Amino acid sequence: MKIKNLIRLFTVLLYWCGTMPLTLQAQIELRPIFSNASLEQAPKTNGSLPQNWVDTKKKTAGSSESILLPFFDDFSYAGPYPDEKKWIGRDAFINNTYPLYPPTYGVATLDALDEKGRVYTNAIIGTSFSADTLLSMPIRLDSIFYPTAKALKVEDSVYLSFYYQPGGGIGNLWDARRRGNAPNVEDKLILEFYNEDLKMWVGMWSTEGLSLAQFCPYCDSAIPIEDKSYFKEVIVPIQTQGFNKKNFQFRFRSYSSVDKYLRSGGGQWHIDYVYLNYGRTMADTTLKDVAFVQVSPSVLKEYTTVPSRQFTSDMLRKQLEITMTNLSAETLSCRYQYGIYPEKDTNLLYAQPADGEANANIYPFIDYGYKTDPDLSKMEMGYNFPLVKQDFVSYRVRHILKSGIQNDFNSANDTLEFQQHFENEFAYDDGSSEAGIGLTYPNGIMAYRFKLEKADTLTAMRIFFNRSYDNYNNRAFHLCVWKAAEGDTLPALLIYRSPTTYPVFSDGVNRFVNYSLDTLLYLGAETFFVGLEQLTKDFLNVGFDQNNQAAEKLWYYYLNPKTNAWEWENSIYYGALMFRPAFGILAAVDNENLEVGPRAENKDLRCKIYPNPVRKREFTVVLPSGVDANFASLEIRDLLGRCVWKNVFQSQVQLNEITNGLYILTLKDTKKSKTYYAKILIKNDE
Repeated sequence: MKIKNLIRLFTVLLYWCGTMPLTLQAQIELRPIFSNASLEQAPKTNGSLPQNWVDTKKKTAGSSESILLPFFDDFSYAGPYPDEKKWIGRDAFINNTYPLYPPTYGVATLDALDEKGRVYTNAIIGTSFSADTLLSMPIRLDSIFYPTAKALKVEDSVYLSFYYQPGGGIGNLWDARRRGNAPNVEDKLILEFYNEDLKMWVGMWSTEGLSLAQFCPYCDSAIPIEDKSYFKEVIVPIQTQGFNKKNFQFRFRSYSSVDKYLRSGGGQWHIDYVYLNYGRTMADTTLKDVAFVQVSPSVLKEYTTVPSRQFTSDMLRKQLEITMTNLSAETLSCRYQYGIYPEKDTNLLYAQPADGEANANIYPFIDYGYKTDPDLSKMEMGYNFPLVKQDFVSYRVRHILKSGIQNDFNSANDTLEFQQHFENEFAYDDGSSEAGIGLTYPNGIMAYRFKLEKADTLTAMRIFFNRSYDNYNNRAFHLCVWKAAEGDTLPALLIYRSPTTYPVFSDGVNRFVNYSLDTLLYLGAETFFVGLEQLTKDFLNVGFDQNNQAAEKLWYYYLNPKTNAWEWENSIYYGALMFRPAFGILAAVDNENLEVGPRAENKDLRCKIYPNPVRKREFTVVLPSGVDANFASLEIRDLLGRCVWKNVFQSQVQLNEITNGLYILTLKDTKKSKTYYAKILIKNDE
């Protein structure tokens, strides 16, 4: 059923699969997004590949760069780009946050954003348009070379198989099984082969847009998961001589659409376990492959990351739960262990089981579903992560699954790794946006609850805004900070309200933007809220992670039509807002285009000093280009933001009473309202 009307004030809309919402809630909305895209991709002209593109971007026929059979990819790697040894271009988004119950860890998601994360330029509101393409490298389909060389013929039974799933997930608005957006009925997923004889792409298979509930009608029934077909396998025989060439190629193409009312939408298609080989049959549906299925969880039970100086051992999970699968038709004996390592070396810090590997059978998925029994998939978390007062430290949590069979079909999906960061920010989200959330009325407020274990200085907020068609959500707002009310439940005292601010959109995949505060907020060991107040009724579309639950932390302020009073209301949506408070002066100088991992200063705002480290109580400040010394001042702060020295600008700075340590020098240009920073390491008399 297509959307006929847009319900605005005093309602909540969940536009999903192009249908009306299942339920309503006052004035906070969860909406589809266009998903995530890569930085670079193959060129497109009005959504289709120009004819000469095939000749220029394909490898030369018969070249040594054509890859050999078998061709296989289950996308069980970090991404976000497809493996360049197997695929051309970077349209597809490699991830494990969008699919629901995939065959193995990792899928290729086709969505409606271009290589810079923008809605495709050929998008037309209300009309389906060609979007992402997943294009294979040239493949030698004329011959094989192992175990003996021979020419391939049509009768050698060459088959291409893959699994697919429409996006969107299933369940109610508060259901943990929601994931992204379903394709609209006019959308499509297409498989095409390139025919060298005809010099054209030939359609081999396609499906129209539908919801996962339509795709998997038993998804909410009581039958076991192995009987529900959350992903379906497609097997395509290659029986035409025109495809039996030295440089055979195939591609998946997605068609998407933009909702004319919401300026958003764009359903996803997920592709997994792509396998091309000879000597196969239509019944070739099982392989001896044991694998992980879902991403490794954070070691933290509530957050995904916390500032290193706020971390306590009470924040740790007691147990890590991992989901495994067996894609063969027989029971396989397997061994499992996870280990914790420093970020940059292989020195094992902790392992579970500590005395070796756990052993157990994994039964076939086709008969018993995923492996979730505690003998393999649930292990104690007993490492306390000594941080040694470091501001930026990360660990690798590495899971390894070993089968008792020889020649496991795909060993790549037997290893799973998670980067656990302790830096300078709090986060409930995993860094991947599957939906967008926001308000639809002027002066509406969203507030997000956090708690400090010890006093600290709030200096920045990191936010990810989803893109909308024609930058529809580029609307003004204020950043806000509140202290909590009694009982730590609701915002009470507004202690900060920023000047008028606008969303900033960074090119790339899930890149947060750093919004430095124009003042330093010293907070005690207490509960606080960060959020935004919007100035218009337009939907700002803040990123929303649907794999982690923090609904009880998210509140919004709205005008209750029954009481005609403004009230706080708790969000009902399952997920975590992609909104992170950051602490310490270093957070204020972070790069605006943030990726997961250690942060870097914005080079344009750096101030040069020498010598550094300072060893003789004196250093020189180089005035940045274009700054008038008569309108400049200097300030030195410690890592908690406390001022320890300030003065008018002087090129030679003498420090007599500052203790050794790391500090931040701030140079303010009052004429141009610009601030420059430099880190200073003071080692006087050492």
